[in-house]
Amino acid sequence: MKKFVLTALLSLATIDASAALTQFTGSLYMLGANGSPAFVNAQCPSCNSSLGEIDKTLTTLLDISTGTANDIIGNHALLGAGYNWSITNLTFATNPDSTISASGNFLWTNSVGLTTSTYTQLSLPLGANGEIVALDGDLNNVKGNTLINGPFQGYSLYLEGTISPVPVPAAVWLLGSGLFGLIGLARRKAA
Repeated sequence: MKKFVLTALLSLATIDASAALTQFTGSLYMLGANGSPAFVNAQCPSCNSSLGEIDKTLTTLLDISTGTANDIIGNHALLGAGYNWSITNLTFATNPDSTISASGNFLWTNSVGLTTSTYTQLSLPLGANGEIVALDGDLNNVKGNTLINGPFQGYSLYLEGTISPVPVPAAVWLLGSGLFGLIGLARRKAA
């Protein structure tokens, strides 16, 4: 019985650790050097070319404690089918002034192959709903930060959206209450 309770408590602790995760939900944008959208409709039918929005269905998990995030995988967003993008090696930090810094690699795969641009961003969290809005981090009068290498060097790439806690599943609470019941029963039998 003790072994079962100990194993169950360890599994509960492992599951509950996921409560420290937060989820980013939002959009990816790319702007040209003059601040205009990087792509026109003909180049990217799924983009919002009036805003520079490449994809509005992004979601990824952030681990606040380690400053890391899951990779963000694009879905044939640019220039039609057969072309993919992703953001990998994502890291982030909450700064003393409450801004959020993020960095990673913007990977772009086309018919020629894989190319990489280094990505950085400074965002300002706004309000209690966890909304984040990109700042002009490199002070070039264009929102976001400039990609410093790769095929889109000179373009500004940024994420905007909301960060919210990942809810603990109801099953975890049910398991926890069941465990406490078993512990109470074990103590009662021992007495």
